[in-house]
Order: sequence, then C-alpha cells, then structure tokens
Amino acid sequence: MSLSRKGLSRLVAGAIVLATLGIAGARAQAQVVDTFEGSGGTAPDLAGWTIDPAVGGVGWKVDGLDGPVGPGPGGAAFAGAGSLNYNDDTDYDNGLLNSGSATSPVMYVTGSPITVTFQCNYETEGPDGTWEFRFMEIVDPGTGLVVAGGSFQVFDTSGTAALNCAASGTWHSHTIDVTAVVGALPTIQVRLRFDSGDDFFNAFDGWFVDNLSVAGVSLSPPSLPLPYSESFDSGGLPAGWAFAATSGTVIWDVDALPTPVGAGPDGAAFSAPSSLNYNDDTDFDDGATNSGTATSPPLDTSGPGTAIVVSFRCNYETEDTGTIFDVREVQVLNGATLAVIATETLGESGDSNPPGTTCSAMGTYHLHTLTFAIGAVPSVRIRFSFDTGDAIANTFDGWFVDDLQVCEDTVAPTTPVNLVPLDGAIVVSPPGVFLDWTDSTDTNPCGAASVANYVVEVDDDPAFGSIDFTASPTVSNATTGVLPAMTYYWRVRAVDASGNVSLDSTATSFTTEAPLSPGFPDSLFVNESTDGAQSGDSGFVDPVVDTRPAFSAIYRDGNTADTAISLRFQVSQDPTFLTLDFDSGTVAIAPPLPKDSRCSDLTVNVVLRRDTVYYWRIQFTDASALTGPFSLSQAFRIGDDFDFGVRRGSSHHGRRCYVATAAFEGPAPAIDTLSNVRGQRLERNGAGQIFSRWYHTGGSTLSKCVSGLGSAGRATARGGLLALAGAVGSQGSMVLLMLAITALSVFGMRRMK
Repeated sequence: MSLSRKGLSRLVAGAIVLATLGIAGARAQAQVVDTFEGSGGTAPDLAGWTIDPAVGGVGWKVDGLDGPVGPGPGGAAFAGAGSLNYNDDTDYDNGLLNSGSATSPVMYVTGSPITVTFQCNYETEGPDGTWEFRFMEIVDPGTGLVVAGGSFQVFDTSGTAALNCAASGTWHSHTIDVTAVVGALPTIQVRLRFDSGDDFFNAFDGWFVDNLSVAGVSLSPPSLPLPYSESFDSGGLPAGWAFAATSGTVIWDVDALPTPVGAGPDGAAFSAPSSLNYNDDTDFDDGATNSGTATSPPLDTSGPGTAIVVSFRCNYETEDTGTIFDVREVQVLNGATLAVIATETLGESGDSNPPGTTCSAMGTYHLHTLTFAIGAVPSVRIRFSFDTGDAIANTFDGWFVDDLQVCEDTVAPTTPVNLVPLDGAIVVSPPGVFLDWTDSTDTNPCGAASVANYVVEVDDDPAFGSIDFTASPTVSNATTGVLPAMTYYWRVRAVDASGNVSLDSTATSFTTEAPLSPGFPDSLFVNESTDGAQSGDSGFVDPVVDTRPAFSAIYRDGNTADTAISLRFQVSQDPTFLTLDFDSGTVAIAPPLPKDSRCSDLTVNVVLRRDTVYYWRIQFTDASALTGPFSLSQAFRIGDDFDFGVRRGSSHHGRRCYVATAAFEGPAPAIDTLSNVRGQRLERNGAGQIFSRWYHTGGSTLSKCVSGLGSAGRATARGGLLALAGAVGSQGSMVLLMLAITALSVFGMRRMK
C-alpha cells in the first residue's frame, strides 16, 4: 500500500512516533513505535494502519475494552488507555468462522538488524494454536503479499522461544528477527492476522497487541544524499516522489504533454523526453478550482550547511504571471514532519520578485536558482505546488518543471581586497570616509552563485575589539559616519545567500583629520573655448576672441587630503563684482577634484561684449561641505576683431589678425577711431579693400599678406596706403599713423614681432 500525506502526518502526530536506538558497536537504527492509544476503534485512530472490514461485528480496533483478559491478571491494555485488539468488545463469537488483519503503514528499511517487538495478551480456545491462529507477518508493499518465510505464528508448537506465549491473560513480550526474510526489500509492512479457525468455541476475549516497535526501519523514506538531481526522464513517477491533487483529472504527471507550451517557442520538456507538469495533458480546466502538489523524497541535509540551493528549468502558460491567479510555488518541507520551512512564489518580470523567482515569458524555458535557509533540520523535501485560485480561465497548458538540482551550499565567497582609502592614507572626516573594495565571487555545487551582502568593519583598535563603524551593504562600497581625528583600521568580508562567509580582507589603515575650508584658488586661466583654458593666458596679455571663453583655476585646500565637490564662478565688468554679468551658481564636480588640481574648463551661458574689459573669480566647496573664499579676480578683454590690426606685440588668431587691446585698461577712444577708419575710410578705398582681402586670404601675419604680391604689387599697395593716409585729414590720429607706418614697414619687408 502507499502512505498518503494525511496518513503520514497522523502517524507523527498521533500514536506512532520515531525514536533512535543507540546500539553498541553498530549503526544507530531508527525505530517505529505504536502505542495504540487511540479510541473508538476506527481506522483513523490507527493512524495509517489498514484494517480489514469487521465480520459480524468482529474485527481489529483500538480501545481498552474487554478486560481483564481471560483468567489472567492482565487487562486489555499493556500501558496507557488502549491496545490493538481483535474482538467485538466482548469476544470473537459471531456464530461464524471469522478472521481479520491489521496492516501497518509502509516502513522504509534503513539498516540491520530488523526486528519486530510487541507486547501480547490473549484468551482463545486452546493454548497451542490448534484452533485459533495468531500471526505476525512481513508484507511486501509492492505486491501486497506476505514475503517468503515472513509469516510467524505466535504461540505455535515449534518451540521457538521468540514465538511462544506466556499463560493466557498475562502480558508478555515477543521480539522476532525478520532481517533474513526482509532481504533486499526497500520497504516493508507489518501485518497482524487473527483466524478463529472455525465457528465453534469463540466466546473468548481474543488477541491483544500493544507497544509495537520495528527496529531498522523508518516511516520516512531514507534521505537521499546531496547534491540531488532529477531529470524526470525515466518515465512515470520518480522514485520517492509523491503526487497529490484536489482534482481527479488535473494532476501532476511526468510526460511531454501538451506541446508546444502556449505561443512560446519551447515544448513541454527542456531535456527530452519528458518533464514534471501539472495539467490533464491539455490544460488545467476541470470546471472547478483545482490544485496539486509534487513532493520529492527526503534529501539529506545533515551536513554542515544551513541552506540549500534549488535549481530547475521552468516553463508555463497560465491565466496571469503567477502571483494572483494560477499560483506557482516552490516549497521546502521538513523531510520528516512535512512542515513547511520556506516558500517562494514564482512571477513574471515586473512583479517585484525576490532574487531567482522571476520567470521569463510564457512558453519559454528558463532557469530558476533559489536559496532557502533551512537551519539544522536533518532532511528536507522539495515541493512544487500549483493552485488555480478559482474555476475561471483555466484553459491554459499549465506548469512545467525539468532538470531539478538540489545542493547544500557550503562554499564561501572569495575574500575581498581593500582598495580605497589606500593603506596609510589621510582622509577628511566629516563627512564620512568612503570605503571601496573588490567584488567577491561565489559558487556552489549547483553552479553559479552570488554574494548577498558584505560586512565592513572600522575600528581604532587593530584587533577590532570595539567596532566604531559597521555596515552590511549589498554593493562593494560603503561610507562611514563621522569619525573623530585618529588612525583607524578597516576590513570587509563577503556573505552569500546561503550564509557562507568569506575570510576577512587584510586590514588596512587610514588617518582622519578635521576639515578645513578650501583656500584661495589660484593660477586663473582664460582662453578661447577652442584652445581650452588648461594652458590659457595667466595674465592680461592677449585679448580673448570668443564671446564665450573658457576659464579654469587650481583648487587649494588646507587639509592634507581633500577634494572639491562643487564650485561657483562669476564674471563682471565691475572689478568689485557688485554687479554681475554671469553667476554660475553651484556647479557639481564629478568625480570630486583632488586638491592642488586644476578644474575642468568652465564656460558662461551668456554672450560677452567685444571690446570690453571683464573680471572673473572662482571659489570651491570641499567634501566636508565647507566653501572657501573667492579667488582674486583676473581681468581679460574680449578683443575687437579687425581684418588686420596692430598693437604692441601683434596677436593673431586663426586666419585673421585681431586688434589686441591688452595695453588699454578700458575702451579707448583710439579703438573707436580705428574702427571708424576701417569702416569709413579703408573699406571705401579701393586700395584699402584690395589690401584687406589679400591680407584676409594670405594668413595670420602682415608679412604673409603681401609676400605673394611681388615688387610691383607691394609698390601699388604702398602708394594706395600713402594716399589713404593723406586723405583722412583731421582724423589722421596717432593710431592711423601707426597703422600706415606699420603697413609701409611690412611692405618694406620688415616682419612684425
């Protein structure tokens, strides 16, 4: 017979219990004990026993009736309130030849020797077993038949001491070694059978059995070693598995139906030829709410680990993704009691599922790897549970499970390595100190694993006797709280989902110092945006051509080691900065800028005016949120752009020559005059226009502008410029004379420096 889940739970909770016998010099043996303390005489009170139907009111039951037994001093129970006995509460006389048997639950053979022990009392017609017969038998659950040599007649005339009874009415013990007859059977049942032999002289109390025990067996299947794998490819119910369902048609099965699964690309099996699946070979619609479970045999978890990893392939087609209707669950049960230790519900992406529980799209096989904390239980079972939740919309293919693996994870992650701060570094606190370390990796017998979290510790004691800071981040970095100024030591270890812990990293030290505000930024540079400000002009020498120039400066700080996290810079025509042309506000710096480093190029988002003197300044805020003073200002001029120009030390940019105005401390009348001359005189004079175009085309220096004209061309241009100089009349200012003289000098082949 098979043992139902309900029957097994009653065995544990009711009359049958499990014990462990310490046998000197031999392996400890599990022992099944039944004290028969139920009442009422019905099969459920026998907690998993199978009882033949009573004949005319005579049969096996559990009670304490009909005692004292016969003439002896013993009653109907050896201990407690009841026993297992054969009668009708008075005798076994119903006017007929009658007989009956009581068969125990299935018991799994765990070792040797296998012995059956029970307390016995009786009152029957004769003392020698001639008329009434009492048997203890060993049954093969696979066939339901008594094994060869497995029928032992109690109180026979064989003279075997183990079978001979004491006087009628007296409780006594029988211990029968059945090791030889059990042989290699993996499971057995014990059957007690009474036969009246005839219909005469049956007005006696009957047979009474109490405190039956069987050594060398267990009510639970023997735990299978880990790692355990099941491919569901051998056909039919795998060894040790149990299926249960609330529907007669929709159940768990091992096959390859239906296929394909839903609209997906994959079939019922991940690896041929079959899988474990819940449906009726078509769908899971039987017109009602239905559910079912598939439970593995017990798996040995008596090793050092306290967690297991369950890995399997999954496919499905259901009403929804599996968290509201048509729920798919993976459970871990206590291998002996079937109590649920842990449960995970599978759902589709977007369901905010715990790690490992997210399914791929319906119809597509995918891998789940789940970690379950189990504590110190000696064995577990894995259960797959499906529940439709209601009777609506169940015409879907169901749930498919393949290639199950279960392992006990005892492998610790790799040891992390401290990275930041460097050993012996000086850091500023507040704010907290940023700690960074290498990522750890993890494996287990089921394949790849992952680190669940780290444990980082900081202490001013190198022996870590009084932890000043600790955290358990899931990423490989953390930031401490404020640490007073002193030397600290820090270490970190990795923890995986199974609770395995790596070795601590090699401890390194750092010293904190109190924060100081940033100092005055210095080495201010301004330059064309295309040239960049990193090597820009450090003084008021060259004009700035761009109306949106680039700025940079060096961050200074009084701390030994600090970083700037933001800055602010301002641009104004007012050297006192009472009015501003541009204010950047707070600009974040990422990554933080180390002290004594130049900041990246900064630009304004307004257009500055040409031929105008501006001032700019900058300040930094450090990692402690302390803001330093503004720098001294730097003056610069947005130059006025001429097709050619002259100044003290000519400055040329690109392919044009720009009038450099660094020598002026503000907009000068001479510059205005020069602008007017260019627009009103030079550009209106044929020779001036030709010269201007030639210069624009020729390059960035005056000598290049005219070098290709030849002697005749230069003479013509020189004559034109002289005529132009004479034509300006009263406007022939010093600036124009400088322009004419310089141009004539160039045409005389003198290079300007």
